[in-house]
Amino acid sequence: MEETLLVVDRLTTSFHLQNGWFPAIEDLSFNLKSNETLALVGESGCGKSVTAYSIMNLLPKPGSRIDRGRVLFHGRDLVSMPAAEMRSLRGSKLAMIFQEPMTSLNPALTIGQQIAEVLYYHNGTSRKEASRGALELLEQVKIPAAASRMNDYPHHLSGGMRQRVMIAMALAGRPEIMLADEPTTALDVTIQAQVLALLDDLKQELNMSMIFITHDMGVVARVADRVAVM
Repeated sequence: MEETLLVVDRLTTSFHLQNGWFPAIEDLSFNLKSNETLALVGESGCGKSVTAYSIMNLLPKPGSRIDRGRVLFHGRDLVSMPAAEMRSLRGSKLAMIFQEPMTSLNPALTIGQQIAEVLYYHNGTSRKEASRGALELLEQVKIPAAASRMNDYPHHLSGGMRQRVMIAMALAGRPEIMLADEPTTALDVTIQAQVLALLDDLKQELNMSMIFITHDMGVVARVADRVAVM
């Protein structure tokens, strides 16, 4: 029997504009089961990314808030969870791949340093072990000549390679749930297919569940077990 890992129950998130608070998502409900890919689809501006940021508790503040509703992970409400505890879950049990890796990666650090930092923080490994783990993750996401790429900066890499680095960082904590926010939107069709195949392989290998945000129905047909339409 499939276990329900995540339940979003009547979630409402609002943003403060000039004339007051306005909901970006309202009374949104869905669930995610173990080893399942749920596609969250809808037109631009319907609140797909806001949903992901609400689940991860990464909403920009001040200026946004969760008005009501619950996000239950293994029965525990992430909305009311203390900030320190949520930080420990974020990146370990819950991870996110962002839409544009160039704005998510630190331009002043090598990709090896950035992945190693995640391992050092979440897994409590030594710096040396974290560096070794970073190399293993780059190999796992199929970056060619991974050892030589460890010292590259984000601007040295192509868009597809940067997205693979983001996937490696998200995998560093061995999450149970991966949220992928339109991870292939900026990629050409060939690279998009490679990244989708990689995500599917990793999901099966690591027994992850995934919320895949997209507006591309071709991508939905390829990756989704179920679809939630906003």
